[in-house]
Amino acid sequence: MYNAPMKRAKLVVKEGSNRGAVMPLERDPAWLGRDAGCSIQILDAQASRRHAKIAGIGESPVLEDPGSRNGTFVNGVRCGAKTLSSGDEIRIGSTVLLFLTEPEAPLPPSRRPATEDDTVPAEGASREEPVAGGRETWKLRGGVPAERMVGTSEAMLFVFSLIHKAGPSGVPVLVTGESGTGKELVARAVHLNSQRRDGPFVAVNVAALPAGLVESELFGHERGAFSGAVARKIGRFEEADGGTLFLDEIGEMDGAAQASLLRACEEGRIRRVGGEAPLPVDVRVIAATNRPLPAALKEGRLRKDLYYRLRGIEIALPPLRDRREDIPLLAEHFFDGYRRKFPGGLEAISGETMERMKAYAWPGNVRELRNAIERAMIVAEGETLDVSDLPREVRTGKPGPRKEPFLSLAEVENRHLQRALRIAGDNKTRAAQLLGIHRKTLYSKMKRHGIEP
Repeated sequence: MYNAPMKRAKLVVKEGSNRGAVMPLERDPAWLGRDAGCSIQILDAQASRRHAKIAGIGESPVLEDPGSRNGTFVNGVRCGAKTLSSGDEIRIGSTVLLFLTEPEAPLPPSRRPATEDDTVPAEGASREEPVAGGRETWKLRGGVPAERMVGTSEAMLFVFSLIHKAGPSGVPVLVTGESGTGKELVARAVHLNSQRRDGPFVAVNVAALPAGLVESELFGHERGAFSGAVARKIGRFEEADGGTLFLDEIGEMDGAAQASLLRACEEGRIRRVGGEAPLPVDVRVIAATNRPLPAALKEGRLRKDLYYRLRGIEIALPPLRDRREDIPLLAEHFFDGYRRKFPGGLEAISGETMERMKAYAWPGNVRELRNAIERAMIVAEGETLDVSDLPREVRTGKPGPRKEPFLSLAEVENRHLQRALRIAGDNKTRAAQLLGIHRKTLYSKMKRHGIEP
């Protein structure tokens, strides 16, 4: 038996974090707010935890504000209750949502066929072909945009506020954080919140490029420039013209390529390898690394002038172990997405399973959590994801073998100092106490490592 046709409602983020995201209103009533339990999570520091709700979805939708701290505005007017029409703009804090409805064809109540748009959420979003006007669209996975960053912890709300500020500024951005924390997602979010959002987003993993081919990959080359250059190659800077170039693992770039990159950033021009005429390019560079760059500066592995050029705004991503309150939200996010990929009757994650995941250190961060949820759902039986379905290291609390980059003593000290400051909320007296050193010693070490809270 099929459901009767009705109007399908959704919200589109016009301004704010996750700009361009499309969020279907699948629950009635649908709560909007910062709380992880809300149907529509508003990642905005000015939003209340349960800010407003939309009831009567599909028939006569009404937006109600039960008494939020900063109010809810519809088409610029503050309201307590308002009947919504398709095209209305809802503002909560600095977030603007567009309310839209469209007819929905009747579908089976529980056996809707899977589509390409229901594929699993991933660390980075899959790009589709540009639509009219050149705007990039992003596949929806599990009802949420794949590029969406999830979190309600204070650390992540601070990250979201930096993305808000960095996006429109146009200055270079440096994203730091351990492997698996979502550095490319931050870069994409900055791009989508910028004036360049209609331009290309080009991502390059510098660490994966052979040392002798970095300049060819970034700037291109002319035919015959070197052995094997049988045709002209367009580099990544030219591909990103008018948009954003994301350089991951920037600390792995060799010295010669660093000099060329600095010149391109300062002059807005590049020269293909083997070419003569400089070519103008309009590119915003976002760099990322999982290594402490101040230590690389001290050891001479990174040019100081390039570091300060790239570090217009620095966005430091916290490891998952330092924001454990986000683990349930992330787990549910991935669970909902994979449930459509692996239909088998799974309905929920058991409380014990969630507690075990919250207790685990997650050395691989969000990427490891996502992979653990996928593996657990493949092997699970019944309607509930149980502890026995989790990978061994999560069940026992002992991480399996993991290849760690070899760090110098300076890099180890740098990371430890930054972690202490993060835990202490940038209170240097408290951080010094955690480290067991005098506050003046902490100041000295911070200065030596170039750490600015």
